[in-house]
Amino acid sequence: MDKLFKKITVVVSSLVMMLTLSTPVFAANTPSIDKDAPKTGSITITKDGAGFTAYQVLKATQNGDAYEYTATDVFKGFFNNSQYGNYTENQIKDLTTADSIKEFAAQLHKYVIDNKISNGIEIQSGEKASVDLGYYLVLETS
Repeated sequence: MDKLFKKITVVVSSLVMMLTLSTPVFAANTPSIDKDAPKTGSITITKDGAGFTAYQVLKATQNGDAYEYTATDVFKGFFNNSQYGNYTENQIKDLTTADSIKEFAAQLHKYVIDNKISNGIEIQSGEKASVDLGYYLVLETS
């Protein structure tokens, strides 16, 4: 009985914390990307002894107060290609489940291998790599 009481206490405490510590967040009515927004970002991945390669799939270009994403030259052949899932550039934002994102990444990885793409950015664990803004496929290589 004592174990059951402890389990119930943990569950109730967790629920109370979730409900009391949550903060409502509201999206702005309009995007707030100004003309001086950054043009570059960075990628840092930490995993002991690992190395990674990052491939820019979509490049981001500012258009007014928003970014537009277009396929990089190397990945133009991936999109609208039935051999790799027939994805479109606009579909990427709709990939919201872990399974759909995993499948998309697997198809991109297959495309990289099939097309012998070698222009990725090498990143060592814990190192910060400066990159242009966009969407990247990051693969563990060691």
